[in-house]
Amino acid sequence: AAWRTVCSRELKRLGEQADPTVEFKVIPNGVETRRFRPLDRPANPRVKLLFIGRLIPRKGFQRVVQALPRVKALAHTPFEVEVVGTGAFRLELDEIATETGVSDLIHYVGTVPYDDLEKAYQYADIFVLTSLSEGMPSVILEAMGCGLPIVASAVGGNNELVQEGENGFLVDENDENKLVEALARLINDDKLRQKMGARSRDLALKFDWREIMEKYNKMYKQFDDGEINKIR
Repeated sequence: AAWRTVCSRELKRLGEQADPTVEFKVIPNGVETRRFRPLDRPANPRVKLLFIGRLIPRKGFQRVVQALPRVKALAHTPFEVEVVGTGAFRLELDEIATETGVSDLIHYVGTVPYDDLEKAYQYADIFVLTSLSEGMPSVILEAMGCGLPIVASAVGGNNELVQEGENGFLVDENDENKLVEALARLINDDKLRQKMGARSRDLALKFDWREIMEKYNKMYKQFDDGEINKIR
C-alpha cells in the first residue's frame, strides 16, 4: 500500500505501536448531515435518553443501567431510556435492571432499519454511549448531526468528537459518579441540552461525508497516474 488510513488518533497510536515503520494517516469517519439533522418537534413528555449499539459487554450499556438508580434519585424531570439494538447480553442487562429496580425506565425497541434510523435520534433528547473501546463511532456522529448532547466514555474516537462541557460530557472508565452527574444534569436542564445539542450540530458539519471524501481525494491527487497504476 502506498499509504494507510485510520479513523482516529487512538487507532493511529495503536497502529504505530504495532509497526513503528509504517505511517498511518488519520481521516475520520463521516456523517450524512443532510439526513441526520435536527427535527422540530414537540417536547417529549419524558426526557428520552438514547443508546444505539449491539448488546454486548464491550458496548458498556451495563454502566448506564447500574447508574440509573442514582440518576433517578437526582432527576427532577421524568425520563426514560430507549435502546436500539439486540444481543445475547440483553438477559444479563435485564437481571441488573430488575435487581436495581429500574426496569420500568428502559424501553428496548430492537433493531431499527438503517433507512429509518435518523428518526430514533430526532425524537431523543440525549445520546449516551459508554463503550469500553471505540474507533470512531458512527452513532455519535449521527447523534451530533441530529443535534443531541452526548454523554460518552472517554475512549478512542469518542475523545475526538465530544468536547467536554461544550457538546457533552466524557466519562472515564468506571467513574459512575461522573456518569450519574452528567445524565442527571442534562435531564434536569432543558436549556443546557439545547445549547450542547446546537454545538453538536455545528461540530458534526465538519464531519460531513463531502468534507471527509475530499480528504481522500487530496491524498489520491498526491500520486500521478503511473504511481496509482503501480498500487493497483
